Amino acid sequence: MHSNVTIETLEGLKRGEHRAFEAVFLCYFDKVKRFIAGLIRSEDDAEDLAQDVFAKLWTNRETIDTGFSFGAFLFTMSRNTAFNYLKHKLVHVNYMNEYTQREETDTPEELVFAKETELLIEMTLSRMPEKRSEIYRLSRLKGLSNGEIAALLNISQKTVENNLSMAIGEIRKEINNNLN
Repeated sequence: MHSNVTIETLEGLKRGEHRAFEAVFLCYFDKVKRFIAGLIRSEDDAEDLAQDVFAKLWTNRETIDTGFSFGAFLFTMSRNTAFNYLKHKLVHVNYMNEYTQREETDTPEELVFAKETELLIEMTLSRMPEKRSEIYRLSRLKGLSNGEIAALLNISQKTVENNLSMAIGEIRKEINNNLN
């Protein structure tokens, strides 16, 4: 464990003490950022992801086990965050490559239909409750898992699943109504 972070500090973090969180943040943030940057090769994204790691740490602070190495726990979270980022980035790159290839072979009618569908989805999302729309965007546009969304928004995974299901249902209904 780092010399500035004691078991008492970690116990305080588990209890939700902001000063304890600040001590951990100040002690580990730069190390976590450098570690992530080494994995993903992007300083800017590494800073964002390091902030995400500490947001998750705060959200899941009750699960910290002071009997094990906190540094190992934190760097495991950091590694998983970096790998999820890389996985989502790969999905995005593959999607963009497929979309570009499709755009070259799609007929003008298919492209118009795709644009109309995108607009219908956007219009439907804009009429939804804000949280439901946000959950849909995080899932479908940013590629986050239900668990990641639940942690990020500090809600249960069941709430994420229910809102996602309702959002998809509303979008399907809107698309079906406009096809007829």
